[in-house]
Amino acid sequence: MESPTGGQPISNAEGKPVFNYSLAKRLILVFLLAYDAALVAMWNFMPKDDRLLDFLVSLPVLISVVIWCHVDAKEREHTIGVFMKLGLLFLFVLAFPLYILQTQGPRGFKTLAFTTFFASGTAVVVLLRFF
Repeated sequence: MESPTGGQPISNAEGKPVFNYSLAKRLILVFLLAYDAALVAMWNFMPKDDRLLDFLVSLPVLISVVIWCHVDAKEREHTIGVFMKLGLLFLFVLAFPLYILQTQGPRGFKTLAFTTFFASGTAVVVLLRFF
């Protein structure tokens, strides 16, 4: 009989539980893709002038991406400072690229390219609402 963890150990040699950070990051990205697809349907039925409702509908995206950053930081054994945490919440467009370049160095450009592609798809979905 196969183990429920797919052959992965539940704890390491020190007895600490093992957490699959890559899987967690992928699951967050799958959630974001599914939520973006759901936004297409939601925004067709929402009033066009309600900024509070737009904020509330967009909040899960921000929360998911901030959680992704924290999981990524744990995987890389990087500590996110107070100012970076505040930046990720309030100045995300500036703080996220800084975080990626800070933790991944030059390899971060690949991540930023993927993020730009992903955000472009989200922007198209948002703009479809106005047509």
